[in-house]
Amino acid sequence: MDFIPVNEPLLDGNEKKYLMHCIDTGWISSEGPFVKELEEKFAKRTGRKYGIAVCNGTAALEAFRSKNNSLLRESGKDAEILRGVYGE
Repeated sequence: MDFIPVNEPLLDGNEKKYLMHCIDTGWISSEGPFVKELEEKFAKRTGRKYGIAVCNGTAALEAFRSKNNSLLRESGKDAEILRGVYGE
């Protein structure tokens, strides 16, 4: 049987340079300058005060469920969850 990849990554830019920077500086975790930059740029682009990066969709939904429910009730605002569409 032939191997069928789940996903074929598109690496056509600075990915190797950025990966080597992370390895060389020891920032291979959930923190570091690239994560901070992503959070800040995402918040700015979406017009929010903060942005939070998580490792996957399950973690995002769990953070939303456990942290934001009380905040949403207090603020009276509606919530929106953005997600990818797979298999639809």
